[in-house]
Amino acid sequence: MILKEIDALIHEAMSAKDNKRLDALRLIKSELMKRSQDKEFHNPSKPKDFTEKDEIAVLKKMKSSMTESIAMYEKAGRSDLVEVEKPRLAVVESFLPEETSPEIVAEETKKVIAEIEASKGDGYKVSMRDMKDLMSKVKAKYPDADGKTISDIVRSNA
Repeated sequence: MILKEIDALIHEAMSAKDNKRLDALRLIKSELMKRSQDKEFHNPSKPKDFTEKDEIAVLKKMKSSMTESIAMYEKAGRSDLVEVEKPRLAVVESFLPEETSPEIVAEETKKVIAEIEASKGDGYKVSMRDMKDLMSKVKAKYPDADGKTISDIVRSNA
């Protein structure tokens, strides 16, 4: 589990006096602990373990939030806050599995679009109505595919 690995890394960062990394690791641990103690994981009628998949979901949410924060700080001209947030983001990303590249997702999306258009008959053009079907097919092959990338491709083809 990622949480155990973070505990060891916190100890290393403390020994090395790497305060930026230590700060990021503590932030990650805090988020993971908070989420693991959420009500849905401690509901007696539906007990559920906090798995590594759940930890990765929390880290992805943190990455998304930090990326948005960095963009807002840059827009506002707050380079001091950008300098604080970027190292944290790098630490969060180091725990995430490698994402499928947007090019590969785009290629698969175009294949699925062609399949859908072929199955619906001559002259059919994929529209937003086909988004759910298309997303499920692409996500089945690439579970970590970015939904925004898929959506943008469908919009450009519609």
